[in-house]
Amino acid sequence: MKKCIPMLFILLFFSTDWSHAYGSEMNAKPNDKHSTTIYQTEQLIIKFDKETTYNVKESILQSIQAKELQTVQDGNFTLISLHEGMDRQEAISSLKKWDEVEVVEPNYKVRTSYIPTDSGNSKQWYAKKINMDTAWDLTKGSPDIKVAVIDAGIQATHPELKDHIIYPFNAVTGSHKTLPSNDHGTHVAGIIGASLNGKGIAGIAPNVKIIPVNVFSENEADIFTIIDGIDYAVKSGADIINLSLTMEDYTEVLDDSIQSAWKKGILIVAAAGNEDTKTEQYPAALDHVLGVSATTKQDKKADFSNYGTSIDLAAPGLDIYSTVPWNSYDVMSGTSMAAPVVSGVSALVLSKNPFLTPTEVMDILQTSSKDLGVMGRDDFYGYGRVDAYNALTHTPAPLSKLTTSSQTLIEDGTNSLSLSLSFKAKKGTSISIFIHDANNKPIRKLVTNKKSDGQAFSTKWDGKLDNGSYAPSGKVKVTVKISNKKHSVSKSTYVMVKEDVTPELTFNQKSISYSPLGGDQLEVPFHLNKVAVLTSTLVDSTGLKIDTLSKSKTFKGGKNTLFWDGKTNSNKQAKDGIYSLQASLLDTDKHKGKKKILKVVVDTKAPKATMKNSSTVLKVTGASTITTTITKNESVASTISIINSKGDTIKKLEALRHYQKGSHTITWDGKISNNVYTKEGTYQFKGKLSDTAGNTRILTSTPFKVVDKRKGK
Repeated sequence: MKKCIPMLFILLFFSTDWSHAYGSEMNAKPNDKHSTTIYQTEQLIIKFDKETTYNVKESILQSIQAKELQTVQDGNFTLISLHEGMDRQEAISSLKKWDEVEVVEPNYKVRTSYIPTDSGNSKQWYAKKINMDTAWDLTKGSPDIKVAVIDAGIQATHPELKDHIIYPFNAVTGSHKTLPSNDHGTHVAGIIGASLNGKGIAGIAPNVKIIPVNVFSENEADIFTIIDGIDYAVKSGADIINLSLTMEDYTEVLDDSIQSAWKKGILIVAAAGNEDTKTEQYPAALDHVLGVSATTKQDKKADFSNYGTSIDLAAPGLDIYSTVPWNSYDVMSGTSMAAPVVSGVSALVLSKNPFLTPTEVMDILQTSSKDLGVMGRDDFYGYGRVDAYNALTHTPAPLSKLTTSSQTLIEDGTNSLSLSLSFKAKKGTSISIFIHDANNKPIRKLVTNKKSDGQAFSTKWDGKLDNGSYAPSGKVKVTVKISNKKHSVSKSTYVMVKEDVTPELTFNQKSISYSPLGGDQLEVPFHLNKVAVLTSTLVDSTGLKIDTLSKSKTFKGGKNTLFWDGKTNSNKQAKDGIYSLQASLLDTDKHKGKKKILKVVVDTKAPKATMKNSSTVLKVTGASTITTTITKNESVASTISIINSKGDTIKKLEALRHYQKGSHTITWDGKISNNVYTKEGTYQFKGKLSDTAGNTRILTSTPFKVVDKRKGK
């Protein structure tokens, strides 16, 4: 990369009215192509090594009595002001001696340059030239695509732009007001995304969003503010950054900022410059930047346009009609106008396929462009003049047509529908597949965030919903969504479902125990494979019906619950014993399901249990323990604690641990926490035993003494 002395940034356009607005201030001559001035400041930009700590940075700055003003890219770049009287070159030399300083450069201030010209009001000739009419038949852009216009501020309230502006930022003031200091930024934004509303003009991509970032103070900008603007665009989710500005020479800090944005998947488009020179201009000449030259209505290089090895594409840049402040429109010329034409077409390409990398977008634009000049790439037009329609026809769809093994799924409980889904997605893209009902309500997730390997993908659906029941008859929508961290694309197809499944009820267990004395209702969970009408009755061991839990009640498919309060039809508490819950069901088409029976045990008696200690004294030696044996007449959930003489719990030994009928033992070593022993005194084991019906028995052991026999105690 050729490097020279850093010089200036300029906005690249020519306007009919700028000589009136700024001519006296700029002292510009009518055809002076180099009417710019270098304004050096006592500021430097430092790029520190990423491992440099805050304290080390402070020490480095204190070594030259410099003051930190601002940082961008999470501290990667630091703007400093020099101590009054400090020689700038001496400060640079001193800073370069530090190993932690990777780059140090002046923060040059620059002014805009322009050439007043006469122009005709030929409206949007360039739209027809790049085949926008046919391109808009394919896409008018997606609001999911964001183009950052790093420029001189725009009129965000312009009728053509107000619905497309998001996240405005003024990098000069740090505010979110990007008032235009001139016509340039508003003109550039209109070329990219002015509304397609039958009034005024139409942008190349009229449905995309624009992130306006002002980096100019009146008609001056500096490098640090520009990299701050780029950093803001990256963090705001920009997909494309348009830079209709140049400087004559290379700076490493700008290069680093651009490469950082590129690595994050952002396409950078830059104007080539208006000096009619082959000398490289930046950022257009940087790696991974799409440099754009300007062409005329006759597809010739505009006489002002720069050319050379940095030119990747050409685009219309002469007499471009677009938005300007005060809700107005005007004609401007320059590579500043050509660059947003390319940015707009790039936005259309990404609207069709947002998963493309910047390199892939570049390849599409170059392959689809109209070859001008000598055959193949040349220094005037790069790979050719951009063509929006051709670019879109060269853009692969991110998701191909969805194919299914059948348009109808007949659910009989055994078959499944094969969904063969073939698409090309970037490796690592997430795939999700959903089924929606006729009301667009999601009813089944077939695949969730499965990483794509870039190959064809297939899956099957058996007609079941997320709750395990079968989908009812009717049309359903199968939706495939592929996504990455920034974008998602969906495609759907429809399938007719014909449900022909016999209704089936499944109880969650074979038997259930219940004690009406507990105060709670008995809850009986069950599952239905489809919507069904259920009648459920409770009968005793003689076959006598004692209560009805549901009578011809409709239940949804999936998980359900029946409730019983423990009382009979005569409102008396049911006696202890074994009962049968009998469930009969019909579906909505009167198809009868198999009758199911659940054993219900009514038990109001608490479990019987005893507790016997192994000793009356626990002599604490560091190795001694005391054991209690609990004997019970049925299966229980056991919670055992140690209580002191006041009845306070000092240690829980087990909680809700399940045991079968018989005996089990619990041991305590005298500790109440890790390596901390309880005080000497009287203690007891306390147990709470609950049976499967919910009946509870509380019992305590005989008291025992704790005596501390450890040496030194």
